[in-house]
Amino acid sequence: MDVDVKTEIKEEIQDITDEVVYPPPPQQPSSSNTNSQNGCNEREFKYSNVREEPMEQDSSITEEIVRALTPPLRERTRSRSRTRERSVGLQGEFEAILNIEIEAKTIDKTKPGDDAAYKHCVYYMNDFEQPQLSTSARQRISKQFGYKKYALEAFESGHHVFFSSDDFQDRKTISSYVLRKTMAEYQSPSSVYIITRNESIAHERCRELSVLQSSVFLIPFGIDLQNIPFHRCYVSTIETFRTFYLQFPGYFNKDDVFIFEDFQYFSNPDIGHFYEEALLLPPACGQFVFLTSQISNADELSKWFCKNDKDALCKNDYKNSRPVECITVLKRSFTLNHFITRQYESSMGQVVDKDGKFQEIPFTGATKVTVMSLKSDVKKSGIDRQPQIVKLVRTVLFRIQPPLLIYSLDTEDIENTVNLLNQMNFNSEQEQFLIDKIYSSEMNRLSKDDSMLKEVQNLLPFLQRGIAPYHYGMFSFLRKIVKMLFSKNLIKIFVADNALLMETNIQFNAAIILRDRYMIELGYYRWIKPNEYKAICERIQGKTLSDTQTPLIILINGDEDMPIDVAKDIFTNNIPSLESQLQITPSIILTVIQSPILDENAIIEKSFARYKKIENGKKVNFELREKSRQLEDFPLDEDEKLERYQILKDKTESLKSDLRKEKFIPPRIKQFMDLGRIVKIKINSLDFGYCIIVDRSGDSIDAIMNVTKESYEAEDDKVLRPAEIGLKNKMGIFRARIVDVTVVTQHRLAIPKTLQSDEEFNTVFKLLKAHINNLLGEVPELEINHLNITDAQIIAKNEDIKRREKELCELRETIPNFKENYQRYEEKQKLSKVVTDLETLFESAQCNDENDEQEKVLRMLGQYDYFDDKKENLKDRAEFAMNLPVKENVLLTELFFESYFDGLSLKETLFILSTFIDMEITLEEPKLIPDQQKIFDDFTNGRVQKFASRLRKSLLIKSALPYILSFNATLFDFIDIWCRRHPFNASMAHTDIRSGFVATYLVRLHKLLVRIKAKSHLLPPHPDSEIDWKERFHELDVLIARDIPFCTV
Repeated sequence: MDVDVKTEIKEEIQDITDEVVYPPPPQQPSSSNTNSQNGCNEREFKYSNVREEPMEQDSSITEEIVRALTPPLRERTRSRSRTRERSVGLQGEFEAILNIEIEAKTIDKTKPGDDAAYKHCVYYMNDFEQPQLSTSARQRISKQFGYKKYALEAFESGHHVFFSSDDFQDRKTISSYVLRKTMAEYQSPSSVYIITRNESIAHERCRELSVLQSSVFLIPFGIDLQNIPFHRCYVSTIETFRTFYLQFPGYFNKDDVFIFEDFQYFSNPDIGHFYEEALLLPPACGQFVFLTSQISNADELSKWFCKNDKDALCKNDYKNSRPVECITVLKRSFTLNHFITRQYESSMGQVVDKDGKFQEIPFTGATKVTVMSLKSDVKKSGIDRQPQIVKLVRTVLFRIQPPLLIYSLDTEDIENTVNLLNQMNFNSEQEQFLIDKIYSSEMNRLSKDDSMLKEVQNLLPFLQRGIAPYHYGMFSFLRKIVKMLFSKNLIKIFVADNALLMETNIQFNAAIILRDRYMIELGYYRWIKPNEYKAICERIQGKTLSDTQTPLIILINGDEDMPIDVAKDIFTNNIPSLESQLQITPSIILTVIQSPILDENAIIEKSFARYKKIENGKKVNFELREKSRQLEDFPLDEDEKLERYQILKDKTESLKSDLRKEKFIPPRIKQFMDLGRIVKIKINSLDFGYCIIVDRSGDSIDAIMNVTKESYEAEDDKVLRPAEIGLKNKMGIFRARIVDVTVVTQHRLAIPKTLQSDEEFNTVFKLLKAHINNLLGEVPELEINHLNITDAQIIAKNEDIKRREKELCELRETIPNFKENYQRYEEKQKLSKVVTDLETLFESAQCNDENDEQEKVLRMLGQYDYFDDKKENLKDRAEFAMNLPVKENVLLTELFFESYFDGLSLKETLFILSTFIDMEITLEEPKLIPDQQKIFDDFTNGRVQKFASRLRKSLLIKSALPYILSFNATLFDFIDIWCRRHPFNASMAHTDIRSGFVATYLVRLHKLLVRIKAKSHLLPPHPDSEIDWKERFHELDVLIARDIPFCTV
């Protein structure tokens, strides 16, 4: 019979033991408290004189979690002498490294009193005299304002320049000044190389410069040395520059100038390694200008480059090396106002003051939950969403002039927001007519079928209103049209994702960020990262002399309360540091072998990662000496007995854990899965702590569990996560298997069979928590006699545990002042762990792991004929692999050279090549037709493993197989129709992927086919003499490269 939990549960709650009530066992530390922090977990026995301070928590979070007090990790196998011996040995090895390293000298040129606004340092390897600037140079520089003047003076002095500032206009001014100055020296043979992050930016910069300069050339990837015409200005992507320079280092002239316009992408996971590889040994005698947004480690990068620049000139004689002047602007020349508002609310709070300090009171007031925020129908139906977006846009545009950026990482969110703004119009009739004329003109490039695509038809009305979506799900052709319209001041509002940040340098006067949390995968969310927030802030330009309006950025808080520490980190601690992205891969090894100026040792020795480890080792050295001395002098009584006590205790806990696995097996515990039984559950290796049984059906149980709110809302038991402190948690009834039960207790709670409201669940949870606390954190579990176990081995283990527990009690009695001494012992173990961690960190400066990985890759490539015995010349396999624009280029090369493609048809070849193409989205697994499914399964599950086994390339296949298997064959149906020369619109009817993603996939596949064609002469001849590899892949390319995905503006 169901009971009203609101009125009766508090009165009826009681502990019900099984048939016999046994006296409580001695209060020993919990046997299952190994790092469990979820649900309602047990606590260790607490001594009466030990006070536990409560943790500060948000008052809105009612689900308090009982944590286990886990003892610190212990290192008991090494004696004091061994610890001291290892530390001394490590310090000796590190000092040998430092003796080889030559440290850059430093001059601080920061003006007194301005150290809070900027930093200006000069790093150099040899003494130098500051040259006197010419009169014309001083006059040119005097026309500039702000801290960029110091960068221009450094350039005029012939020094390398590292300028870090969030002011995009300052960075652009420096780049333009350097370009004009170098181009104006007609008698000098030097040229300017402008290096950008990707092809989109390179083409954009080339078009801009071509209007101002006649001698501008865009360097394509893979260009031959003889085919480069002489120009005074070259534009290149960082990948192209790195490849060309390492292959032809002698091409560059003395005093050539290299401008890295977006050096902040040094730490980008996809392209960052190209920057580092290009600077391992930079062009000798060249002058470098690095322009980056504000970063926290500009000085480290300057010192690293100064050292590598010296090595590029000469290992012993570096008198001609240039100093590096590093200017870091710490404050913007304008104030950027930061606001936050709650979703479905109308109030905003300014969370950062003019001094850059976080304001907690406005933040709390702006994100508090009101009646409007709690309406579930509002959240589900979108009621009042449109007025809120419209009000925000109107509020922003009342304070500042367009353009405005509305940012989100969710493609659907972008399109929904564009639709919500459909009643707003920011363009005049004349501007609308001009947009229609430009758009119609560009549409004439499309076929009749492509022009009827809904993506093409639906975009024009929004563009005429001055509103433009911009995301990866759009055709690149349409994104280019949007950029062109913006350059003519016809677009006032951008609703965009990360594509805008990667493909353009567009600046805005304000920004609205639609979401503060993003779903990583089903049931898993994360807050917006500080560096992501900063990347958007960088796109907000400051006020000028003609524009006195203050720019602003608004972050919309969703339906989850943002913790104060997360908010502070986002708004005030968002200055990133650039980290090394260099990895030891077959591609970098082959690139270095091919380069005439590098050897394989330079990869690690000259990397920024090694430089940082050495610098960090210097800091750790002092702390390691201090902690080692403290550990040796640590006073502790009864050291040996405490050591024996801890070993015995750990062994006892291990035996208890093993015994539980044998005791609590499904056949034995099924009869105890009754209503109200308190059990412990572990699902997919996640410990949910104490739970309450509600019902049992066969081998499944329903239990009340405490989980995170976001995993609860996913409505999928496969992604459930235990409750965590700091997150919103929620009680609910979830399905589990009896085999997931790890502990069955002796106690049951009197609860109703059905629970409806959150209030009822919370009441049950509070009572369970109170019950556990009354038992000092541990509910007695069922013993052997309760389970009627007669197995002699299990009984023997149980007796052994009791004997050990008795021995522990006796050992405690022999140790004077056990509580105090044991606490001291734990403190010593913590200190010992700190010393071990410091030693590990100290040891990492020697890069032993990186050296081992490099040796493995070298052995693998050498064994399978990628280069000669002297490691000086590459063979055909290596040249072919280096040309492929895919991550697993070596695996694909092996497939070609081992005749894997010889027996495949054109369609099969295309399917296999598709598995090597990266996609921006995670695709759902489709239902393939039998023939296609057989091809895919045969390759991923059969032939690759056989291929790997036959060639024994375990290292290669180990990393390659997960990559291939992760490819979702969603595009196979589309490819099949597309290769039959059907229109794009008809082909898209066979897939639910967005057209922009499909078009990007086709462009990347086309790029791969072009690269394969270019190096097809390196492949072994086809067994059929009538088949030519170049013609074969040209035929494939003709099938792929057509219609709207390859249309250009």
